Amino acid sequence: TALPISPKKYFYAVAQTHYFSDSAASANAKIPEILEAMRNSSDGAYVNTLQIGEIASIWGLKQAAYEAGPGTRVGNKTNIGNRIEAQRDPGIKEIIVDDVLNNWFGLPRPGDVYNYFSLCGAYSRYGCWGATDDISDLKTSKYEAILEITRSGAHQRLHHRGR
Repeated sequence: TALPISPKKYFYAVAQTHYFSDSAASANAKIPEILEAMRNSSDGAYVNTLQIGEIASIWGLKQAAYEAGPGTRVGNKTNIGNRIEAQRDPGIKEIIVDDVLNNWFGLPRPGDVYNYFSLCGAYSRYGCWGATDDISDLKTSKYEAILEITRSGAHQRLHHRGR
């Protein structure tokens, strides 16, 4: 059924979160298992993101991730040491880069806007959202992932296609 007024008249984008999490890792998981759970979570969100992109396409809207990046089981103290260390592990960089370049900008209908949630923030059982947990340390794997992504020019390729 056609809508009487186009949503494009009132909205710029269809927005979603685009987090990938460690929630499928076992209670006593080591860092590699936690990172694997995060990679699987990112890859598992692909279909949902495609479906939201289809809605955006039907309405002629952009697709935005209003907050995105690696997430954790918020509030859960179980295995918090390893879960925090996984956020600092060099392996997180590849997962973030893959999530953004392949599971967002690499979709058949690429997402338009990906907002990484936070530049800096303390890592705790309430989240490890920051690209760094120390604003004076910009050599973290998460921050380096963001630099690699921005250097890739994925957002510029979208702009040049008129998106």
